[in-house]
Amino acid sequence: GDENGNQSDIFLSIERGKPDIQVSQLYQKSIAVIIGIDDYENCPGVKYAVHGAQNIQEKLKKLGFDDVYVLLDREASKERIYYELCYKLPLKAGPNDRVVIYFAGHSYEDGSSDDLKHKFIIPANAKTLQSSYNELSLAFIKDIFDRITAKHLLCVFDACFSGLDRYLQSAQ
Repeated sequence: GDENGNQSDIFLSIERGKPDIQVSQLYQKSIAVIIGIDDYENCPGVKYAVHGAQNIQEKLKKLGFDDVYVLLDREASKERIYYELCYKLPLKAGPNDRVVIYFAGHSYEDGSSDDLKHKFIIPANAKTLQSSYNELSLAFIKDIFDRITAKHLLCVFDACFSGLDRYLQSAQ
């Protein structure tokens, strides 16, 4: 109130509008490679990796991803993952695009170093869970990142890498 005892109330209302910028103005294309493996040829299976991959596919389509490549279970061999990530993706993704790579399944680290060369995702046709011959290292994935010219690139691993958090903290 004021010195005469008069009171007044002020009500302030703030309305937030949606931004006028559309995704199509930010990105020319939205590309995703989604890999989910429950069923391994020679290794114990995983639960819910395929389900997680399908959920990610659905969410990304709603977010405007127009090129979505999905490899599930036995489709996700080392050779097929290599082909999709190493050959197709760098040719498709341009400087005004966004790219998401999602992997759900087994992972392995040999424990000899925190280096990305010693941490692996396991393809569906791996002979064992602990053989670097059949696996794809995170260093390989990082090399692919370096070849992709996209404006934004996100890679998500739904796999357990012991010690990966230590590596990422020391790399910052």
